Amino acid sequence: MRAVAGTAVAFAMLGSLPTGAAQAADQKREIKVTIDPVAKAAASGDDAALCTSTVPRTEVWARTHSCQTVNATVNVLLNGRPVGMAKFTVQHTMDLDIESTKFAEEVKIGKARLSGEARGITASFGASCGSGCSAKDNISPFVLGSSAKTGKIDYSNPVGQGKREKRTTGYRFSLVKPGYSPGSVAYNSPF
Repeated sequence: MRAVAGTAVAFAMLGSLPTGAAQAADQKREIKVTIDPVAKAAASGDDAALCTSTVPRTEVWARTHSCQTVNATVNVLLNGRPVGMAKFTVQHTMDLDIESTKFAEEVKIGKARLSGEARGITASFGASCGSGCSAKDNISPFVLGSSAKTGKIDYSNPVGQGKREKRTTGYRFSLVKPGYSPGSVAYNSPF
């Protein structure tokens, strides 16, 4: 213990640290996340992630039904350079009852494909739908790559009889990994 303390005092008096220690302190570790629509050309690649219709598609819209599939890419960066990546799909499916102001959305998050330093990332998901509307999700935090995750968002939006109201849901993923700056991404439903 005295040798370690003496070495630290000697370096403090000299005004420098060993090169490796200085480099480790200066390293910038961060997580960056992007969300993109699934390319229609890639639709045949992952049928489980696609919206159900007569032809597998990435988007399906009707008066009382909507479905959208998006790709999520999580980049693990060290000093701005990629050292790991996680990729997964997120599918949003909603069915409306025209007789009710309560409805639900199913959210399916595919098992992430991991590479490099992408292990150990914990993801949290949340949803909101603006003033006067309530969105409560039951999707608990999960570790990317551990398994697929399915949950739902329960909505309530009181609208008077004969009134119309357009709402857009906002989604947010927050990702944390020990030793790295957290990352997050927000996107909106097109419905």
